Amino acid sequence: MTPHVFLGLVVILVGCCTVSHGETLPTCCLSASGKEMPRRAPLVDYHRQVAGCGCRIDAIVFVCRGGVNLCMATDAPRVRQAMRRVDRLKKFCQKKDYKDKRCLGVGREWRRRSQQRRK
Repeated sequence: MTPHVFLGLVVILVGCCTVSHGETLPTCCLSASGKEMPRRAPLVDYHRQVAGCGCRIDAIVFVCRGGVNLCMATDAPRVRQAMRRVDRLKKFCQKKDYKDKRCLGVGREWRRRSQQRRK
């Protein structure tokens, strides 16, 4: 094997290792509560967790103001109501330009992406 071929293989190997270390693993719920949603939970966001896409179970993951995640079963009582409440809160905060005190913690990722698009 010539030194040029060996050097080329090393560069390819280092490049592949760098890419694999840069990927992030999804944060998955290991179990989902089938109980009712807490009525006064300070929800600011949610996302769907799909089984087979890096996670083992289907769930709706609600994010609270303090960054705490609530993993709820997709068929749990009041989950759809909570999702609609978060969607309404996001629309309200977007109209108010996130200046209202209810908007604390709402849409951080969305705002970050929109600011990057403007640049």
